[in-house]
Amino acid sequence: MVPFTSQSYFIFLLFLLTIMFNGSMCSSNSTLVPCNEKDQGALLMFKHGVIDRYNNLSSWSIKKDCCAWNGVLCSNITGRVTHLLLEDSYLAGEINLSSLLQLEFLKFLDLNNNEFEAISVDNNNYVTLYDTNLEHLDLSYNQIKGSIPNLIGQQKNLKQLNLSNNQLRGSILDLLSQQMNLEYLDLSSNHFNGLIPEQFSQNNKQLKSLDLSNNLFTGSILSTLGNLSSLRELRIGSNSFSGTISETFFSKLSHLDTLDLSNSTFEFRFHPEWIPPFQLTQLFLASTKLGPYFPSWIYTQKSLRTFDASSSRISIVDEDKFWTLIDQCSLVFMSNNSINLQLSNLTLSTGVLRLDHNNFTGDLPHISPTTIYIDLSYNS
Repeated sequence: MVPFTSQSYFIFLLFLLTIMFNGSMCSSNSTLVPCNEKDQGALLMFKHGVIDRYNNLSSWSIKKDCCAWNGVLCSNITGRVTHLLLEDSYLAGEINLSSLLQLEFLKFLDLNNNEFEAISVDNNNYVTLYDTNLEHLDLSYNQIKGSIPNLIGQQKNLKQLNLSNNQLRGSILDLLSQQMNLEYLDLSSNHFNGLIPEQFSQNNKQLKSLDLSNNLFTGSILSTLGNLSSLRELRIGSNSFSGTISETFFSKLSHLDTLDLSNSTFEFRFHPEWIPPFQLTQLFLASTKLGPYFPSWIYTQKSLRTFDASSSRISIVDEDKFWTLIDQCSLVFMSNNSINLQLSNLTLSTGVLRLDHNNFTGDLPHISPTTIYIDLSYNS
């Protein structure tokens, strides 16, 4: 065995220090790549149209590397901006979309829950804006008015698009007809109108979540939305869609988990022995022409936890199956129907249960300690 002398100890220590120094240099170089000048200019152009009452963009200064600016994330390798995350920042004014889409490597743009009122587009920059890497765009919960700029529809790599809870209006034909890779689309709570293009379902077979609720859409949806075989969430209530909905519409929707058809004028025609290809956890059918018979297919939904069929003209139910269904759910809303059943000797254990404004009779039921809220008012 070779003796460990003071000289060898010194050499060993020097060797360790060399490794540590070189390692720290490599680490520093990987995180100190300066922000790309072009990206910095694009961000400053965007800032020019923003009203920043609370100085949340105070760090956005040429005296500071833009990769260290509030809400900006860059690649450690290239220094190019990949994420802009300014949600809940109390920003107002306009969104200069042309400048933001000059960020060639931007994948994630989140400006939700601000006070923006407009989206501006510089037509002179169109030529350089077609090929972007943007995959996630969230402009929800703002106050944006007007129609959707065509520039958004031209973002062919979009996987998630959320424009909900704004004041947008007009047709979405140009937007939806150009999308090819969407997995999540939320246009709810706006003033959109017109038809849903048929090619939308052909181009977006991978779509998992679609929310068009609370708009002014018209026409039939049978030949379009029923073909979105990957859908897990479908919300199309509170519109002016027309037509009949039967089991045919759902034949390809085997992955469906959430369904919202509330506040609609659809005519429901389901075969009494139909068993759906899906198991829902959430079902919203309030203010529809569902009754008078409670649809037998709903009894087959063993995973149902949230169910709303209030004001749906229901008067006739299968008593045993009905109470079994109610008991398995956590939230049930069956107000404003005409259901006539005895409540005596029942034990109600649903967490939140509204059975008010019906024709229930008998003594008050037993109520489980697991029940948080129950409304039995306006019955008999």
